[in-house]
Amino acid sequence: MYKFFIRKLKEFNQQNFITNKYMYNKDQQYIYNLDYKDVLQLNEIKDNVNLVYADPPYTTNKYSRYYHLLNTLVLYDYPEISKNRNGEYTKGLYRSRRMKSNFCSKVKAINEIENLFNLCKENKKVLILSYAYPSNPEKQNTSRYSASVDDIIKSGRKIFGKDNFKINIKSYEHSNQRKSSNKSVNEFLLIGKY
Repeated sequence: MYKFFIRKLKEFNQQNFITNKYMYNKDQQYIYNLDYKDVLQLNEIKDNVNLVYADPPYTTNKYSRYYHLLNTLVLYDYPEISKNRNGEYTKGLYRSRRMKSNFCSKVKAINEIENLFNLCKENKKVLILSYAYPSNPEKQNTSRYSASVDDIIKSGRKIFGKDNFKINIKSYEHSNQRKSSNKSVNEFLLIGKY
């Protein structure tokens, strides 16, 4: 594993990997370490970007749960390990007080999505929102999802208008961690036009 890691690290560090024309044009691509609300207010975005692709977290544990190792690596610290409600250490050994997006909150997610919709509409940006949701919500557990796809669609139609809000659906099988069975999931591409 170590040799494979070092080989890949060397490949990623080569100039042709970094400047590959199929990956990006270095004069036209930027990376921001900002909240989406702040990025959409930047003049270079307002003036030069026509389409926003958003793939927000859609479950109560997405992202912060999986990226805590990268956070620890970048911070180069020794974080306190989180404990569950019983006071026992969590199996994933997650950082305590890890960042959690409003998109992951059942209470705040739909408002956060509506904020994104409104910002894109106000700034005349086409929005493509990617959102995965169980194919059969009546038979599949949806309790870990921060917002129902029906509520998101309802909000999108309200904000963009029914004729300016399109829905594309792609079905696939999603693997479950540590489980032998897959679950059927629909990937929704929700497209809002101003």
